[in-house]
Amino acid sequence: MEVFNIKNNKVELVDLNPFKLEKEIPRINNLRIMKNKLQILCTLLIITLLSCNIEQNIIGEWKRIKGGNEGIIVDVIKEKDFYVGRVTKKSDTKDILEFEVGDIKWKDIEYIEEGKYKFKDQTKGLLIILNGQEYEEGYLEFKGDTINVIHNINGGVGERQTWIRKK
Repeated sequence: MEVFNIKNNKVELVDLNPFKLEKEIPRINNLRIMKNKLQILCTLLIITLLSCNIEQNIIGEWKRIKGGNEGIIVDVIKEKDFYVGRVTKKSDTKDILEFEVGDIKWKDIEYIEEGKYKFKDQTKGLLIILNGQEYEEGYLEFKGDTINVIHNINGGVGERQTWIRKK
């Protein structure tokens, strides 16, 4: 219902519908709910895209070309919350520290930041006696189709290794 109101010698149109505001409240609330849902959906989408990008960096087969045991191939897959690298092909060289097919060469591979992961690298033979453990901690630096393995110990066997993505 509309009424004319005369104020200060001016004629104004006045809406006398007291329920108009009440009709607008549900509409405003629905818009807020839709906005919140859209923000949550966008956040989930961004997280998913970033996670996929991380996985694409490390998942796949990697061949060791430098640092001893050249020719060994490790297949990195995701198991539970971590990535692991299993030996799928033994080294081309005969070494007393030879790894067997099926060995978990890399375990607990965990993303740190773009191009960098921390992990545990399996050791063999004398390294277990010297270090007192079967796995030693290190870092994987990922650049394109190359991984550089850097261990926390200085001067150790395999301190630096170079791996390339197997095509």
